[in-house]
Amino acid sequence: MERELTYINIVRLLFVLLVVSLSLLAPYNSPAEGADKSCVHEYYWPECDDGNPLNGYWAWNRHWIPGYVSNATWFEPAPIVSQGNATFYAPWVMEATAEYRGFDLSNYIDGVALMSPADIGMEVWLKPPWGDWEGPFLVVDCARRGDIWPVINFYDEVVELGFKTAERWGMVEHHSPWRAIRWKEQGVIVSKAPPFMVYSYEIVDYPSWWLDRAEFVHRYEARPIYRFPSTWRVNGEWITFEQPQLRRHRTILPSTQFHWR
Repeated sequence: MERELTYINIVRLLFVLLVVSLSLLAPYNSPAEGADKSCVHEYYWPECDDGNPLNGYWAWNRHWIPGYVSNATWFEPAPIVSQGNATFYAPWVMEATAEYRGFDLSNYIDGVALMSPADIGMEVWLKPPWGDWEGPFLVVDCARRGDIWPVINFYDEVVELGFKTAERWGMVEHHSPWRAIRWKEQGVIVSKAPPFMVYSYEIVDYPSWWLDRAEFVHRYEARPIYRFPSTWRVNGEWITFEQPQLRRHRTILPSTQFHWR
């Protein structure tokens, strides 16, 4: 009798081990494929986000971001001349942002947003891959700290345009409602130097350049404070960002290649 019970227990144990082994070999389904939403790791899917960006977070419920960039990374000014993709703001958003910050766009073709807050208040010139230089534009906005890593890493952005510039570039049709023809323009060059000085500088691939420098933090940093037009309190220190000092070059391009306001 005891031998029979021992034999039955061994059979039961082997059966349990077989079931466990098969479960481990089975594919791990996502929420879209199965009912189990077990959050073994936060990066499995957006529902697992624990609300702490320091250990990673989900951007727009679409992209997993492995950490939260430092203030120093966020405030890294763009190079003198850089290149990447351009997207655009909805109608009147760029103008409203400029007015909110206290900027006057009357002497500029349009407002734009670069990625870093350090570039707010700077003048830039733009060159689409199919056209001539345009400018000057005024930088009136930037990417949010939590958005800068995904927009650069996943979308290769260097600049965001005002709607009227996007319309002039053929990216949108301004009907009621407006319609996007293409959401991004690839290979746009952004320069802090006037066009006749651009060729003094290397054209930097902005996404690669920025990602090489990006650092994540392991503790919370104080939220920066803005003072018009280009002064910020960053990590306890007041810093005024200025238009970069430019070096001159002998190469002068014909003025007919520029699109001046």
